[in-house]
Order: sequence, then C-alpha cells, then structure tokens
Amino acid sequence: MGRPAVRTATEAALDSPLAALWPPPAEVRAVRVPRGRGSYYLAVPSARAPRLLVPTDVPGAGRMLARHGGGRATRLARGALRLSHRAGLASWMPMPRLSVTVDPAGIEQHLGAVLGRPVRIGVLLGPPRANIKPVLQVFDRDGTVLAFAKVATSPLTVPLLETEAAALRLLAGQPMRGVVAPTLLDLGRWRDVLVLVQQALPSAQSGRQPTTLPSAALAEVAAVGGRHRRSLEASAFWQRVADVGPDRWHDVDVSALSRLRAAVDPRTECLFGAWHGDFGPWNAAWGAGALEVWDWERFDTDVPAGLDGAHWRLQVDDRTDPHSTWQAMAADAAAVLRDMGELGELGETHDSTAGSLVACCYLLAIWSRYRHDAATSVTPALRARVAWLCRLADAALPTLEDARR
Repeated sequence: MGRPAVRTATEAALDSPLAALWPPPAEVRAVRVPRGRGSYYLAVPSARAPRLLVPTDVPGAGRMLARHGGGRATRLARGALRLSHRAGLASWMPMPRLSVTVDPAGIEQHLGAVLGRPVRIGVLLGPPRANIKPVLQVFDRDGTVLAFAKVATSPLTVPLLETEAAALRLLAGQPMRGVVAPTLLDLGRWRDVLVLVQQALPSAQSGRQPTTLPSAALAEVAAVGGRHRRSLEASAFWQRVADVGPDRWHDVDVSALSRLRAAVDPRTECLFGAWHGDFGPWNAAWGAGALEVWDWERFDTDVPAGLDGAHWRLQVDDRTDPHSTWQAMAADAAAVLRDMGELGELGETHDSTAGSLVACCYLLAIWSRYRHDAATSVTPALRARVAWLCRLADAALPTLEDARR
C-alpha cells in the first residue's frame, strides 16, 4: 500500500465548517504572506486546523484572541499576535493565515443586510465536537462590534439555534434585575443555512468573567417562566432522562449511570424551573450592576431548579477527585435553590439532600445530552468526559443510599 495522500493546509482548513461558511464562488486559501486582493485572517493555532480566524485589517479585532485558550506557550503566542495586530503589523507579517476571496452574495452580505451597514467578520470555531458551528463576531469597518452570529452548518446545530432564538424571545419579556441576555436581532436563512444574529453585549470581551458561582443570578434564571413543585416521575424531564442506554458506550463502561438512575427515587418531589443549560465562566461577564449572559442554545424550562449550579461546578473543577467534585456540585445546586428561597428553614441536612438530588438529575441530564449529540461522532475528549461522569455517579451513590435509609 502507498502512503496516504497528505492534505494541503487549504484542504485541511476546508474540511471543517468553513466549507459551509465560504462556499463557492468564494475561494479560501492558506497562505503565509498576503498577496493580491481579498480578506485575510490570522489562523489560530494554524491554517491547517483553525479554531479562530481574526481579520488582519479590522481595528481592535485582535481582542478576539482573548477567546482562545491553551497552555502557557499558547498564551504567550496569543499575546504576541495581539500585540502585532494592535501595532498594525498583522497585515503583512509572515504568519499562518487564510485568504478569502469573498462572494458578493456571501455571509458578510447577509449580515450587512440584517444590520443595515457593511460588515466584516471574525470566526470562532472552537475545538472539534459533534455540535460545532461557526460563531461570527461581526464588526463594522471601524472595528466596532455590532453583533454575534451563529451559523448552523449541520442538522444537529439547527435545533440549537432555534432553541436559542426562542429563549431570547422569552427572556426579553422577563423582569430580571441581575441578569442581562442579548437581544435577538434576526433568525433567518442564507443559502438554506440557518443564521442567528444577536446583540453584542457590552462586557462580552471585558475579561470580567465570574470567578465564583453567581448563585443569585442563576436563581433568577431558574425562576423564568414560573416555578412549581412536583414529583420527578410526574415530569417530562424524568421521562427524557429515564433511558440511560446499555452499560457500554463506545468502549466506555457507563454502568454507573444505570446504578445512579436506579438509586434515585422517582417519587421524590422537588422544585421545577428553568436553566441556562450551559452556564460557565466563558458564557458570562459582569456588566454595570448585572451579569451579562449569552449562549442560550441549551435553555430549557420545566427542569429541576438548580441544574445550572451543578453544571458550573462540572465546568470549573479540575477533575482530580470525584468525591470532592460531587460534594461541590451538590453544594452549588443547593446554593441556587437557597437563593430562590427554597432552602434554609429545614436545616443543613435538608439542604444537602435537596442539592444532591438536583446534582444526580444533572448527571443524568448531561449524559442524555452527550448520547444524543454523539450519536454519530465521538471524540477522545468526549470519552474522557463520560468516564468522568461515571466516576461522579459512583461518588454520588452513597449519598442517595443514605437518604433512603
């Protein structure tokens, strides 16, 4: 057998959602030195595997580089790129970049029509995952951020954009004092691709992300659309998470999740409300007297109140000790319930039991999400995350057994 063909950087870049973002007659090429007319984007970390595209000639667009994570070496390189962009050197320095010959009827034209002025875009792709979709930072020619847009490049991402649009419409009518959500500007189609455009919140790139659980803000979110008490078994939520599937999933032993599901008493009554669905430090920033929160594509109502607290802990924890993480998840879920006025009068034991129940429901809910999203594609990172969920489920079981004695 001969060696497999080595793809060029251009071919590798287009084997991604970029192919849907700039379809023919637009032309995308990987280059190191700009030549000729066209739009040029710094490709981070590389043109072969871009996760972030920063327009070289838009003032202030270098701020986008703050959204790209990584280790110390990556952060240093990112800082150097920001300095070169700020100094106006990025347009001509030999760096990995993509050259785009834009289609006059392309995505920029669509966004310009929505916003009523000519625009330029930067692109955030993020790491490979089943529900990957381009997030576009939309600038005017002077570098002012006008909006953010999301482009549904696969069947899995279409319902996410539809959910986010419905959530933003609902939130627009809610009297929240401590939480600000973006305004929905448009949900429409460009070349049969669904595109959501939303307001750019003022603090989105301020660096003022929450560093501790903003339980009062999450309590406000949980109260959106009303709150009520009922048993788990009487809820649509419980029916959705009831099927945990077989005990092996893509070579991962997930039997702990079956044991967790069996250990939760479905007759247990709890408070139901709403949740953001993917709340983490990267989806929020402190603004003028309120928490600005974006990425509402996983928003849902009629779920056990406090799920956002458990999700927060799963995102910020270091994944070293499942027992301490589990305890923190339960405590963070209880903190949200407490700020809703749900706990406190019956003592710490009741608070702990209520928080543990919500945290268990969260593990089942996030497992249901992962199974659905990864029906056809499973990455090593997702396998590792599911294995961690199973360790947390094992850590949770003694808590449930104690509660039923």
